[in-house]
Parts: sequence; C-alpha cells; structure tokens
Amino acid sequence: MNSHLPIAELLPQIIRQPTLHAEFLFCLSHLEYVGSRKIAKALPACNMTAHHLEDLQEEAGHAFLLRREAEALGHHSAGAGARARAVESYLQAVDTGIADILDQHFKTYKAFETYLVVSLIIEERAMEFYPLYHRLLPEGPIKTSVHAIMKDEVGHLEDMRAACTNIFSESAYVLETCRRVEAQAYAAHFLPVIRQLLA
Repeated sequence: MNSHLPIAELLPQIIRQPTLHAEFLFCLSHLEYVGSRKIAKALPACNMTAHHLEDLQEEAGHAFLLRREAEALGHHSAGAGARARAVESYLQAVDTGIADILDQHFKTYKAFETYLVVSLIIEERAMEFYPLYHRLLPEGPIKTSVHAIMKDEVGHLEDMRAACTNIFSESAYVLETCRRVEAQAYAAHFLPVIRQLLA
C-alpha cells in the first residue's frame, strides 16, 4: 500500500488530510532545521560572511514557517521524534556520502567545499519538490509560506551552483557522483518516511 508511489502521487493524499499534512510539514520543518545547524557547523565563526549568515537565517526561517503551519494544523511534537530521526537520516546520508567523495577527490577533508556541494544537491532536490507542492496547495497560509521559501531557495541554488561550477570546472563528474548519492539517500531514507504517513 503506497509502497512504491512517488512523491507527486503521495502529496495530494497528504494535503487532503490535515493530521497527515501537519505531520508532513513537521518533517519538512525538521529537515530545514537540521540544514541550518549543518551550515552553522560547517562555517567557522571567524570566516563567516554576511552572505553565509543570510543563508543560515533563511534556513532557520524556513524551519520556523513550516513548523508554524504544522502547529496551525494541530501538530504536536509528542511522539514525533522517531519520524524526525528518520527524515534526518536522509540528510546525514547525503552529508556523509558527499564528504567521502570529496575526501577522495581532494585527498583531504574540506568542510567548506562539502558544505557547498551538499547545499547545491539539496537545493536542487528542494527546487524539484517545492514548486510541485506549491501547485497542489489550495490558497491559504501554507501556500504563502511555501512561496516565500521558494523565493529564497532560488537565490541560494544560484549561489551554490556558481560556487560549485567554479570549484569543479575541470571535474564535473564529481558533482554527478554526488547527485547519485543524494538520489540513493532520498529513495532509501526520505521517501519511505513519507509513504509511511499513508500506510
């Protein structure tokens, strides 16, 4: 039951049920929150620029918007820990997998480059997902919040793409390998959690 449906087929069913929709928004909020923490950890304070802080602020702001909408639909955090850990494992798998690839490429761990590539790959996924989700949403506060998130994500994606293109101009295959890691993590960790909502 729903075990093989892609996200595009799951979303309409989730949106129609406020309780499930609230849980789904909670999952998205948690991903954005974990993303903001990863940015904070990847960028040493002495090298942080205003632009980096803007990225951090936007990610935390997205977590706030989505959590606010989840709570407006009646979501309560009690009992949500297992699902939060499950969706977080998606980001952890992406982060670890890409760090390993870049470690092999550069022959040493590079925190900043890992942050850039992970951000690029996650933003690419976000800009596949958020426009689809936005189109399916009825008019209202959730659609407004998602629209605001999309505006930020577009700018962030452009920044990450420019930075990564510059670093990997002679080795684009590295980014393609990283994209495959994300696709595997998405299928193994994120989609099963969302499918479980409708099980």
